Amino acid sequence: MKNLVEAVLIFFVVSSGTITIDACTCSAPTPRQAFRDAAAVFIGQVLETGLSPHGELYEEGYVSKIKFRIEKTWKGSHQSEITLLSDYWLGTCVGFNFEVGKKYLVYAFQKQNVLFTYSECAPSLPFARASKNVEKLNRFWFRLFARANPF
Repeated sequence: MKNLVEAVLIFFVVSSGTITIDACTCSAPTPRQAFRDAAAVFIGQVLETGLSPHGELYEEGYVSKIKFRIEKTWKGSHQSEITLLSDYWLGTCVGFNFEVGKKYLVYAFQKQNVLFTYSECAPSLPFARASKNVEKLNRFWFRLFARANPF
């Protein structure tokens, strides 16, 4: 009986010290931080998707290029269309893939004069889920303080 009690106590001590780790746990940046760090922020409809050209970003996992028709821009150039690189098709965790014909709120980042976005743990969202972020982006004071205040 004494061995059984010791075994149960050891089991509880050992099991209470374990940590559960989820490989897909991440934290997306706040809308303010994402706006400040992005090179472009816009609402766009996906016109086409395809494979990106080989290059350094390709080696980093940005294997897709996605062409958007821009409907509204808050930051970046005011073009009617833009093409970005993305990690589209690589997602192993919960995220989303950009689909032709659908609209998205896109935060595009710049590296080596190339714009890119990502779908996992990202500030970019399908437009249907982006209403709170769009509401913030539409406010002048939000955009001003996001640029001016680093916190």
